[in-house]
Order: sequence, then C-alpha cells, then structure tokens
Amino acid sequence: MVPSKENDAGQRRSLKRMIWLAMPTWVAFVIEALGGWRYSKDSYSGTYAIHLGAFRDPVIWLTLAAVIVSPMLAVTGLIMTVRNRARQLTLDRLFAAVLLFLIISLLVGAGSCAWSCGGHPTWVSGYE
Repeated sequence: MVPSKENDAGQRRSLKRMIWLAMPTWVAFVIEALGGWRYSKDSYSGTYAIHLGAFRDPVIWLTLAAVIVSPMLAVTGLIMTVRNRARQLTLDRLFAAVLLFLIISLLVGAGSCAWSCGGHPTWVSGYE
C-alpha cells in the first residue's frame, strides 16, 4: 500500500503531538538533575548553587507542576500511539521508536514525580 500525502501529513502531525506530550518530562528531569548535581557538590553551603535571582521561585514551581503533570501526559501519548497504530496512522518502524520513547518518558516522569513529591525535593537546594 502506497501512503498518501494526507496519511503522511497525519503521521507527522501525530508524531509531533506525541513528542510535545513527552517534552515536559525531559525538561523537568534536566532541571531536577542539574539541581541535584549542584546540591551534591556541597550540600551545606550555597557555593555551588545555581543563582537564578528572581526567577528561582517561578522555575521551581513550574518544574514541580511539570513533574506532577508529566506522567499523565506520557500516558496520553501512549494512548494516542496505540490508537494511531490501530488506525494504521503510524509506520511500523516509527511505531516501535515512538512507543519506546514514550515508555521511557513515562518511567522517567514517574521517578521524577517520586523524587519531587516524596518528601523533601533535594534538587531545589541546588538553586539559589
């Protein structure tokens, strides 16, 4: 079966949607990992802390919001992938890659959520 231009455009649009659904997971993970790495250098002083000034609180609150929402977004992406696969809107080779990406995003998002919401989020101390 030769893919039509409409089907190809639908695949690209669907792929972009799935990637955008996983982006908050990775942005939040990078911010958490960077803060945790800086905190682990010297946890008792602010020498290694990243100075954000007035942007510290918005960055932390937006990261916490992304951490809470990201597992749900990854599950939404997984559901969209399976539905698109059922409607034959996803190519075979692309389906496996997108599915793997979304599963890894879900696992990273769940771990990130557990790290931030399971007591004291130590990564916050890496920012000043």
